[in-house]
Amino acid sequence: MIGKEVAKTGISLHDKWGLDLTTTCLSGLLGLWADRDVALDLVLDDSKPLLDWWNDAKDLYEIRPGTSGLGKPEEYVTIEGTKSRVRFPLAAVPTFASSEVTLGLQIADVVAAVISDAFQHKHLSTNQVLLREALSAGAIDEKCIFPDFSYVDPKHPAVRANQQLLWEIIYRSINK
Repeated sequence: MIGKEVAKTGISLHDKWGLDLTTTCLSGLLGLWADRDVALDLVLDDSKPLLDWWNDAKDLYEIRPGTSGLGKPEEYVTIEGTKSRVRFPLAAVPTFASSEVTLGLQIADVVAAVISDAFQHKHLSTNQVLLREALSAGAIDEKCIFPDFSYVDPKHPAVRANQQLLWEIIYRSINK
C-alpha cells in the first residue's frame, strides 16, 4: 500500500527524499562502476537530495584511493535473483559543485535525455541500435533504467488498491 511505503520512518533522508530517484540512480551507477574496478572520484551536483544523501550516508563508504577490487561479500545484496553492490569504496570524499558553474555536470542530463527519448521512441530503428549498443557497452544498466511493470499492472489487486488510494489522495488534496 502507498501509505505504508511513504509512512514516516524517522530516517530523515528517507522521509524527505524517499520518492526522489536521484540517489537511487546514483547508487546503482556507483555500484556498476565499482564492479568495473575503477577508482570512484565523484563530482556531484549540489542539489539538496544529493547533499542530504551524502550527509546521511557518508559513514557507509570507505575512502580508499586506487581500484575498488572485486568487493567484499557484505558489499552486495541479492534481490529477486539479481546481485547488486550496495557498498563501495570511494577514491576521495565527493566534491559538490553547481551545474551552472561546472558545465561538465550537465553532460549527465544530456545523456539521460537522449536515453529517455530513445526509450520513448523505441520503434525507430536508430533508437533500437542506440539502446542495444548502450546496453552491450555497459553504458546503461537494467537496474537503473528498466522499471518493474508488475507494480503498475492493473491485473494485480494490490495495484488496483494503490490506484484507488492515489485517487483518494488526489481528491482530498483538491477538496481541502
